[in-house]
Amino acid sequence: VAGKKLPGPDKKTVLPEGTTTYPFAFQLRNDAPGSAEIPAGDRAYVRYDLYSCASFANWRDPSIRRTISVIPNRPTPKFELLSPVEHTTPLSPIYGCSCCGMKCCKEVGNVSTSLRLERRAYAPGEKVEVGGKVVNDTKKDIPISIVLRQYVVLSSSGRSTTSSRSDFILSRGVVSAGGELDASSLSPCIMPHVFPSFSGGVEGPISRSFYPCLKWTYSIEVRAGSDKKMFATAIHSRIPILVSTAPPFAEAVEKARSMRNDAVTIDNPWQIFDFAVHGPEPSDTTPKITGDEDAGRVMPASGIGFVTTTDYSEDRGRLGPEPRYQPVVNTFDPP
Repeated sequence: VAGKKLPGPDKKTVLPEGTTTYPFAFQLRNDAPGSAEIPAGDRAYVRYDLYSCASFANWRDPSIRRTISVIPNRPTPKFELLSPVEHTTPLSPIYGCSCCGMKCCKEVGNVSTSLRLERRAYAPGEKVEVGGKVVNDTKKDIPISIVLRQYVVLSSSGRSTTSSRSDFILSRGVVSAGGELDASSLSPCIMPHVFPSFSGGVEGPISRSFYPCLKWTYSIEVRAGSDKKMFATAIHSRIPILVSTAPPFAEAVEKARSMRNDAVTIDNPWQIFDFAVHGPEPSDTTPKITGDEDAGRVMPASGIGFVTTTDYSEDRGRLGPEPRYQPVVNTFDPP
């Protein structure tokens, strides 16, 4: 019962000789964050453990702990994130370095970049079709990178925060001196198996004991002048994205291509969460990972919110091109 302590142990229980098995089952929230290990500060992670302890009178209490991996089914994108988007950085000065690697004030020329994406939501393992252009108005060849950047904020109850950024290089190229490079020549890229975006899991009210202690988000950028041995600065065009738990429906993406969402401006990577589904409410852009379509039931659970019970029998033996159940399995590479 929510709000009440668990019953105490029966101190007069006598265990028979041999092995005693106690079957148990419990439900996770269907909007529970997935397991994650994040490179921010000394300790930044989302972990789930199963812990068991047997309490004996006048004897050492044996215990065991096992870590389990929880696959998330949130966030998923709202329709606004499925339309094409483009960002342009006009001609801007780029500066060189001395042979000692120190910044100097000498401007070596101007560079402009533009980046175009088919949408602003991708699941791990999906192809990312990149478009755009890099114009090199200098006398040096300039290295180009397509980069997935992860932003992490780790907060404590005392309101101190640690912020960090990690880069995943998706593709590389070079634009020659005085030339141009079509960014599509670096495409397609593959979205790496990173942890899906996480908004912190707390909508409010935020208090000292109830606050988003860990959150992370992403952006994709085309970066010109990324080699610090050659250039002291870099020019980039950046688009915030949502790394979702499931790929969007093909028909939803196709419909979004014919529409313009010019009114949807997302400059700050954290704003992307305003256009994502985080809770147990249904998403109309992606397949459900568990739920009613699997002959399961989404039901309220006292004290913790909504959970999902699932019956997989309807999907057994189905290998057709359009199965109603579309499981999504995420594997994670070390950062």
